[in-house]
Amino acid sequence: WLERGEHVALVGGNGTGKTTLISTLVGERELPAGKLRKGHNVQLGYLSQHADELSGDGNVLDAAQRATKLTPGKARALLGQFLFSGDDALKPLRGLSGGERQRLSLAILVHSGSNVLILDEPTNHLDLDSREALEDALRGFGGSLILVSHDRALLDAVGSRTVSIEDGALRNYEGGWADFVRERDERRAAEAAAAGKKVAKDPRPKKSKPMKSANGGPSKNAKRAMKDLEKDIEKAERALARLEEELADPAAWEGGERAADSAKRHEEAKRRVDELVERWSNSVAG
Repeated sequence: WLERGEHVALVGGNGTGKTTLISTLVGERELPAGKLRKGHNVQLGYLSQHADELSGDGNVLDAAQRATKLTPGKARALLGQFLFSGDDALKPLRGLSGGERQRLSLAILVHSGSNVLILDEPTNHLDLDSREALEDALRGFGGSLILVSHDRALLDAVGSRTVSIEDGALRNYEGGWADFVRERDERRAAEAAAAGKKVAKDPRPKKSKPMKSANGGPSKNAKRAMKDLEKDIEKAERALARLEEELADPAAWEGGERAADSAKRHEEAKRRVDELVERWSNSVAG
């Protein structure tokens, strides 16, 4: 259920079905069971749907006007919000980098008249400035939004509610990424405490918990491991950001073999971030 004007962050571990769910919502996959209902006057916008408008001849301004029906002045103002200012708006479509193409797609999508946006990893190939521009645009978007991203800062800044895929089901949390982690961990701690009371009645000897201190909190070793893991996450996120800036160069995608290598490196960097964040989340809850 998605309320009018609500911004939802969709999260979950690798392979839990985030992309499958989104593909079903936008009609790219057939619904295997249940029902999918759209509200009256819902205009759905999906990031990949404008790919055809970014091909062929013409420049950035032409594509923006063609897709949004804006006047040249208003189209330039829109493009400026996504870092296409001055002569950048006249760049030919055929020469755009992956990051520029992504920025143009997002500019068109956010101003396409759609009142429900569904975005799957919209920060791919975007540098830091472009990510900040996207964050500003999404925070100011008055419609509803479903967002999947490995960028925790974007999830926290944009999301008003978080939906987590857990054990094949959807669980709701109010707030962004930080609120989601805190509420989820509090719930898990309460469940663990309830389970502990039941275990206390069990006559069998209890197993030791070496990672807990005498007062029941995390031990010094556990805290040190958490700090090391947080540093690893920051390092992996910086590496991913540097790689995406590198891949913004069109030369990184020239030739089939080089393009395949670029795609593989990007996927591995994203997977590294996701795996570390998942380990961190499990450690906090543990």
